[in-house]
Amino acid sequence: MYSVPPGYIGKTVGLQVYDNKIHVYYNTDLIAEHQISTQKVNFKKEHYMEILSNHFPYKDDIEELALKNLSAIHEVYKIE
Repeated sequence: MYSVPPGYIGKTVGLQVYDNKIHVYYNTDLIAEHQISTQKVNFKKEHYMEILSNHFPYKDDIEELALKNLSAIHEVYKIE
């Protein structure tokens, strides 16, 4: 799984793979780029922070909470 900006969640997107990266497009707009990874879950910090900021009332703590949650997600889904 690779993240996209929250406004594109649930929408049909296109993918292109080149230069060892996944390029995610909505129509013709490039909306995300990820390094290809063996991890099961690949979130960009800014995508996750935007999701949290839409649902979390305390905006000052968003980055700290995002980093903590992303670390926990990676621990759960890590490949051994």
